[in-house]
Order: sequence, then C-alpha cells, then structure tokens
Amino acid sequence: MGRSSFAGRGRAADMLGGAADPRGLRHATGEPGSSRRAPSNPSSGSRRLRRLRSSVSSLAYVAPLGIAILAVVIGPALFGISRAFLNWNPGGSSPFVGLSNFRVLFDSPSFRGVLVNEGIYLLGVPIWTILPLMVAVFLFNRVRFSRLIRTLLFLPAVVSPALLGVMFTPILAPNGLIDNTLGYMGLSSLARPWIESPDLVKPTIIALLAWSNLGLGVAVFTAALTGIQPSLIDAAEVAGASSWQKTTNVILPGLRRTVVGWGTFQALQVFLWLFGWIFALTSGGPGNSSTSMDYDIYNNTIINGLYGLGAAESVYLLVMVVALALLGWGLSRRWSSE
Repeated sequence: MGRSSFAGRGRAADMLGGAADPRGLRHATGEPGSSRRAPSNPSSGSRRLRRLRSSVSSLAYVAPLGIAILAVVIGPALFGISRAFLNWNPGGSSPFVGLSNFRVLFDSPSFRGVLVNEGIYLLGVPIWTILPLMVAVFLFNRVRFSRLIRTLLFLPAVVSPALLGVMFTPILAPNGLIDNTLGYMGLSSLARPWIESPDLVKPTIIALLAWSNLGLGVAVFTAALTGIQPSLIDAAEVAGASSWQKTTNVILPGLRRTVVGWGTFQALQVFLWLFGWIFALTSGGPGNSSTSMDYDIYNNTIINGLYGLGAAESVYLLVMVVALALLGWGLSRRWSSE
C-alpha cells in the first residue's frame, strides 16, 4: 500500500512538470538509481589547458601582423628616437649630444613658423569634417543619382596628392587657368596669386584638401548612416518631425563617434600626409609660409643633411600625433558611454 502510494505521488510530480527523479521518494522507497550522482564539472586543469590552447591559437593568428608592425613601425621609430640624441652622420662618427638637437629646433624661428603653419592647417579640420557630413546626409535622403554623385566625389581620393599638386600648379599659378577665366568673365579684379602669396597659400591648400577628401568623407559618413536603426527614423516621421528635426535629433546623435573618428583622422593628416601637396604645389614657399612638419623633416635630412635635427623633429611630430590620437580616442569613449 505504501509503495503504490509513493509511486502514484511520483507520477503526479512528473505530470506537473516536476523532476523526473524525485530523489526524496526514491530514497524513501529504496528504488534502484537512488544513489546515482550528477556528472561532475570538468576539472580546473582541463579548463586551463583549453584556455592555453585558445591563447596559443589566437597568438598564432596575430603573430605575423605583430612581427610586421614591429619591423616596419616600432623598430624604425625606436631607431629614429635614438638618433635624435646624436649628431647623426650616417656612415661616420655620430657623437652623443643629448638634448641639443631639441633645443636648436625649439629656438629656431623657422621651426616655430612651421608650428604656426600646422596650427593654421588644423583650422581646416572643422571644414573637412562638416562638409562631407552635410553632403552625406543630403544624399542619404533619397536624392536622385546619389550613387553617381558619390562615385564622382570619390575619384580624387584614389589619386596621389603629388599628382593632384602637379595638376593644380598651372591652374592656380599667376595668369593660370583660374585667373584667365576670371579675366574672360570680366572679373579680373578677383584674380589673386593663390599659391605665391604668404597670406593666401595656406587657405588655398585647405580648400584643395576639402575638395580631395570630400568623397572619402562622404563614403565614411554614408556607411555610418546605414547603421542607424530605420525604426528610429520611421518613428520620427510618424511623429511628424521635419527633415531638420530628424537630422538634428536622430541622425546626428547617431553619428557622434564617426564624427570624432573622422575629425581625428583629418587632424592627423595635417601632420602626416601634407608632404605630397607641399612638395608638388609650393615646395614649402613662398619662403616657409606653407611648409608642414613632414616637409620640413625632408628638408632637414635629405636637402640639408641635418640628420640629427630631422630625427629630433620626428620625435616632436611623434609626440603631437600620439597626443591627437589619444584625444580622439578619449572623446570617442566619452561619447559612446553617454
């Protein structure tokens, strides 16, 4: 009687979704299997072994890239930093001079002028960021032939800056294509020495960079726009939001990290990628009014043979680039956490 009662209670528990093995009932009835234990967890040693294998596998994937970065980036950077403390004479005696190269550069009016040039070029970063953002948002709103327009805008991004500089030299030269066109239209009073005036050469270069970077910036922001949830835009449209309200309240907040990343990239361009433009378009002139840091390093080392000064200026450049990169990274992290 007692055994059948317990069996009935076990079947009732199964019907109610309980455990298939009511341990208390089996222990009480002495049914077989009441002493079976649950499978034990894997040992800590096997878990450590699996983690070690996973780590070794991951390292095997990234090792070639790490070796390449060490050989091509970190190694030459450390070598250049070490040369900055020497009166470097490749192939000859290179005595240690301590911080002398850094002091000579810092006291040089020419180097201070280069820093001023870089500061003025940095004023173009808002233009180089806002302009492609505006074009990308405009084309994103289902404009006809938007794909064709993006393609045409992107073409300068695939052309070498040095080649573009060579192409624009006769266009911007005195009595060049722009000045002659203005004269033909009866606007000769607007003709200017675009690349031969110390006051106009840097704004001219900023404008050329805005044009050449426009297509790449539009592509970057268009890719970011596709990542915004369509449901947010649809909800704004259902709520009766205007195009301006959708842009300011939905689209732009979703692009904050992209704006910071692109702006940081453009700021780094000022220090790292102006050489081709300066070399082909102005050669740093008139005087040193358009010289950038990368072009000045070229002058100090290749042209003037001042290798120690060139290495010291490279260290200054490295510090500025790292500071800008850290600033952009910090802003991106701060905005992504909001």
